[in-house]
Amino acid sequence: MFADVILPLPLAESFTYVVPAEMQEKIGTGFRVVVPFGKRKYYTAVVLRLHHKPPKGVEIKEIHSLTDSHPVVNEHQIRLWEWISFYYLSPLGDVYKAALPSMMKPQDLEERYRSRTETYIRLNTGIHDIDRLTGRSKKQAELYQALRQLFLEEGRESIPKKEITAKTGYSNTVLKGLTEKNIVIQYPEEVSRIDTHFVSSRKAFNLNDHQQKALEEINRSFEEKNVCLLHGVTSSGKTEIYIHLIEEQLNQGKQTLYLVPEIALTTQLTSRLQAVFGDKLGIYHSKINDNERTEIWQKMLSDSPYEIVIGVRSSLFVPFRQLGLVIVDEEHETSYKQQEPAPRYHARDTAIVLAQTFGAKTLLGSATPSIETYYNAKTGKYGLVTLEKRFENIELPRITLENTRELRRTKKMKTLLAPGLIEKINTALGSGEQVILFRNRRGFAPMLECKLCGWIPKCNHCDVSLTYHKNRGELKCHYCNKTYKPIGECPVCHEKSIEPVGMGTEKLEEEV
Repeated sequence: MFADVILPLPLAESFTYVVPAEMQEKIGTGFRVVVPFGKRKYYTAVVLRLHHKPPKGVEIKEIHSLTDSHPVVNEHQIRLWEWISFYYLSPLGDVYKAALPSMMKPQDLEERYRSRTETYIRLNTGIHDIDRLTGRSKKQAELYQALRQLFLEEGRESIPKKEITAKTGYSNTVLKGLTEKNIVIQYPEEVSRIDTHFVSSRKAFNLNDHQQKALEEINRSFEEKNVCLLHGVTSSGKTEIYIHLIEEQLNQGKQTLYLVPEIALTTQLTSRLQAVFGDKLGIYHSKINDNERTEIWQKMLSDSPYEIVIGVRSSLFVPFRQLGLVIVDEEHETSYKQQEPAPRYHARDTAIVLAQTFGAKTLLGSATPSIETYYNAKTGKYGLVTLEKRFENIELPRITLENTRELRRTKKMKTLLAPGLIEKINTALGSGEQVILFRNRRGFAPMLECKLCGWIPKCNHCDVSLTYHKNRGELKCHYCNKTYKPIGECPVCHEKSIEPVGMGTEKLEEEV
């Protein structure tokens, strides 16, 4: 028997190895195996397929060892990996390397995932002559009675050692004395690194008429199309619609993937979703340490996987079993595009393909859809549902554009602020209200420039213009953070004609 395996290297092809006779009844597609590659190196590979056709004209090496007793990658994942490799012209090895947590594909055979253990305490029920064993040690006798009471009150047979120290107030030395006399038994127990003690605290809120109508239209759209765009204005309550859709999937025994473009949004949404779904929710992104990501992966392979996973791009690779719905929130965000390192893929489009491999549905949500998504919705490729009313019918802010170039030309704008803006600011302040002025430029001015020859000071390392910070009296490169002293004389024409160009927040603050 032969196995084609995927190596965690930037290689487009799979490689064939001989399956040892003792391994043939235990191995299968999706298993991890350790294989030799090159003269001295060993890698953790994933079995792509098994067959009985030996390659011709090459020497075939044997698989060194089998890592798992069950597959860690399912057929849906492998199909997705192959599609990413084909569509985005990325080596299959790069896709595998990006998909699995690092601890699941170690190059060093000794550097594997190790479960976390914690010391637990239990009473030795076979010991009866406690008074004789504790002897004159009053503290040991008191601690024993305190432990008996604690176990009785909490109804547990064992308690973590750190909890006992905190709840009884006795030192580890006293506890050690009881352990040495075999009155209590200390033993290690495997514990999870992930806090799973979340309990649902509320039911999903009732939808208003506009949200209910949108929910019904989405479900009707899913009867005909696999992908639907929910085009809803900001604060229209799209998240609550998502929650109701997730509940429908849970009732059908299916899982949901909730994609967000940035980790910060994951944190924000987690509390809302945990309030409704409790410990059914799993969180998966690159800021979670590698051991925790491995634990989440293994839980998804278990008989009690997370029913909802919220995360960023990397959560696409989690091993789902019964995926029924993929929600891509803020689908227009460029953060869904993976740039570095390879594979360079678009998570939104990949999510649609992932859903197709399961026969699941995909909901794209946005207040400002991307051009390609909106085009697909308008031409009938995707379903389209609009939500034009904000929650509780709150009005959208009114946006007014001021042609500052024309105002300057006609000499109506004599300051940095347009006359209409100044009037609105004065009205708000007169009413006791607050005003926020946004300016997307740091410092006093984005650059300095010689008015005679046009010379602009640039960073010696990055070759970009330096930002002028007047308050700190420095020029700063915001790429490498290197600072320079302000220049009073042009080094090219030697004239003292260096002036700030543009407006930053410091200049706006000075003007106001």
